[in-house]
Amino acid sequence: MDVAVAPNADLFIADGNNHRVRRVSGGIITTFAGTGAAGCGGDGGPANQAQVSSPTGVTFDTAGNLFISHDTRIREVYGATPRQHPTTLDFPVLMNRAFGGYTTTIYVENSSGGPLAAGAMTINYYDRTGATVGAGDSSPALPDGAVWVVAQNNGHSFADGGAGTGVLHASDRVTAFTNQEIPGGDGSAYDGQLPYSFGATLYAPAILNNAYGQYSTGIGTMNASDSSLTATVTYRYPYGSQAGSETSRPLGP
Repeated sequence: MDVAVAPNADLFIADGNNHRVRRVSGGIITTFAGTGAAGCGGDGGPANQAQVSSPTGVTFDTAGNLFISHDTRIREVYGATPRQHPTTLDFPVLMNRAFGGYTTTIYVENSSGGPLAAGAMTINYYDRTGATVGAGDSSPALPDGAVWVVAQNNGHSFADGGAGTGVLHASDRVTAFTNQEIPGGDGSAYDGQLPYSFGATLYAPAILNNAYGQYSTGIGTMNASDSSLTATVTYRYPYGSQAGSETSRPLGP
């Protein structure tokens, strides 16, 4: 009998007597590979519908693929466990009713491809000197594609009227967007702006070019996928008509 620990901490057991590979996850044991009948059939299909014959060894590569030694063969189960992509995101400007009453809200989407456990994401806050402020925020359990909404006036970051920066740490891939709420409302209240969204398209509610007292905004784009891509930014006037657009150079993963 051999055992291996997967990248996500699940335990895999070569159960040679029963012609199976077993998985222990969250205290629950299940059959991962093998039907209980000795054999070598089933390549290209689900692992629990394929046959293995008295497996003697199991091991993982760094990508989460499982290798099973049995009979005179070594079989591979591709993607036996999801590969994690720990993510760190910086938020350079966050506010709690600062600069005339403006507050920011962070929207974080679970884009890992699987569920994230409670506490898988944390946000720490820092004042302008770099000192830690507030208790910080910790995420609830999130299914894939779900969004965690964190407003900086929730009592976990800056004192009322304060501002600073934040850093998000996530155990796997996430996508984040920061919205600025105007006093008495949220950023989507700007005339002609579409609501925020996630995935292939993000909506920025306020883009400035030397406006409102010479304030200007900038957009930073990070490719969080596994392949190269380009990003296009389309600018619109307050009432929806297009003002222009620009496309990035190819961005590597």
